Amino acid sequence: MTGGHTVALIVNWREHAHHDYEFRIQDLGVVARADQLVQVWDLWTDEMLGEYSTSEIEHFGVKKIPGHGNFVFKFIVVDRPNASIS
Repeated sequence: MTGGHTVALIVNWREHAHHDYEFRIQDLGVVARADQLVQVWDLWTDEMLGEYSTSEIEHFGVKKIPGHGNFVFKFIVVDRPNASIS
């Protein structure tokens, strides 16, 4: 992806549902500094799932992947909003 964004495609090739699938976002190369957050987007729904610090999102996953189902997520590292607003 352009702009340093990272996309993860999770596919369940089996006929039966897979539960509690989890991975480390660092294994994808997503690393945020202390002054940054990681935005997580669901690309099927075009919905931002949240903004997280590295410690909050060290592991990411889905509770249930239906048989032959898939999920696509985009991870974007962004600067934290300036906390010192006058």
